[in-house]
Amino acid sequence: MKQQIVFPEVSREPGGRPPSCPHCGAAVLRRHQSRPRRLVDLKVKQVNTVQYRCAGCGGFVTVRPAGAPPRCRHSARTKALSVVLWGLGLSLRDVSRVMTGLGVPISDVGVLKNVRALGELAVRRQQQVAGTVPVIGADETEVKLQGKGVTVGFLTDAANGQIVGIELLSSRGGEQLGRWLAEAAQAFGAQVVVTDDLDSYKVATEAAGLDHQLCLAHVRKAVALRLKKLAGFAEEKRIIRRALGQLTPAAQQELADLHHRFRRARPPGKGQHQSPAYALRLLTLDLLENWGRLTLYQQTTAPFLDNLGRPVARHYSVPATNNGTENAIGRGGKLRAKRMRGFKRPDTIIPLLMLVASLSGVLAGVPFHCLLN
Repeated sequence: MKQQIVFPEVSREPGGRPPSCPHCGAAVLRRHQSRPRRLVDLKVKQVNTVQYRCAGCGGFVTVRPAGAPPRCRHSARTKALSVVLWGLGLSLRDVSRVMTGLGVPISDVGVLKNVRALGELAVRRQQQVAGTVPVIGADETEVKLQGKGVTVGFLTDAANGQIVGIELLSSRGGEQLGRWLAEAAQAFGAQVVVTDDLDSYKVATEAAGLDHQLCLAHVRKAVALRLKKLAGFAEEKRIIRRALGQLTPAAQQELADLHHRFRRARPPGKGQHQSPAYALRLLTLDLLENWGRLTLYQQTTAPFLDNLGRPVARHYSVPATNNGTENAIGRGGKLRAKRMRGFKRPDTIIPLLMLVASLSGVLAGVPFHCLLN
């Protein structure tokens, strides 16, 4: 069932009397006074706060209605609405103008504070609900920080596309990616990683001791581009495309036979371009070396045996593509960041991206822990 955005409810009166005094624990609290308070909200313009006095210690306890934050004239519903408008693509100033037109005025600085606060809440709730994720999808993108590009890594639950982690990366090198994936595997109990065909991921997954599934969509697209640049060899190209489409043992043998035919193709000399035959030799070698990464999704057993030497069945499925992570990056980074001039502070990148991903997940039907109710 597709989820919906649920805004906080705002009440005019407090829900009830406190069960005990928060200062001394006494159960006897006497009603002291009730005060009206103006509120900036679409529906409720005034609420009442009730103050109780403890019969034991004499301390005061103030009870506020639901949706009326302390020391703030904006209701929780107003704050949530400003964040949703910003998450849908409006600038801070445009959100302020729209909210003023709706009769709930708020400054652009107020919108920014609400966005940052709810972004930090999104990160905390994501950390609380993240459990065991046997198959994670990993990918990275670049955002602007003070005019310079920084790399942001995304981790998703490959089964449903839900974002389980976002981290700033110092580089896209194998060592940095290996540390990132190893820590993620330990945190989520992951056994398989699904990525694109970046060579750094191959080094990283080997260093982390993880099974690796290459995204077939990326590989097939890359192979198609390589074949398009080669002249001739129509039959050989057809064999390669068919092998990538079938991914069967017979197709692997066809690739091996094809590679054997081009084994004598010579590499280019200094200042020369490689011949089409040598390019096909490298291409078939690349596909054969990564055949296990291309067909991991077909395996039904884990790569280890139980105490009796029997194969252990996988209790999870491995997707053949990394489309879930690609979509998550679109929801959490690319689409919203393109409408921004960039981030000004590094500590706001992850909270804001997590917030946007959570809000955009509603439109995409991706599960997430609701931030607004």
